[in-house]
Amino acid sequence: DIQLWKTANSVMNSSKQIRLEELAELQKMQSLTESEQSELENLMNEAQQIMLCKAEARRILAQRGHIIFKNSRNCTIISSFSSKME
Repeated sequence: DIQLWKTANSVMNSSKQIRLEELAELQKMQSLTESEQSELENLMNEAQQIMLCKAEARRILAQRGHIIFKNSRNCTIISSFSSKME
C-alpha cells in the first residue's frame, strides 16, 4: 500500500504547476503561440493524469479500509501515518 499512498499524495512538480498557471493566464489575455499552446496542452494532460492516478489510488485505499477525508482546514488526511497534504 505504500506506493498507493505515494500516488494518492502526489503533486505536479512546482515549476510545471507555475508554468501551467502562467500559460493559462496568458491565454486569457492573448492568443498563445503554437509552441505555448502545445506546452499548455501537455501540462494540462500531465495534471489530469496526476489527478486521475490520485483518485484511483485513493479509491483503492478506501476500498481496502483506509480512511480518507477532508478536515476543517481543507487538508486531506489519509490514514494514521499521514499528515496534511495538498
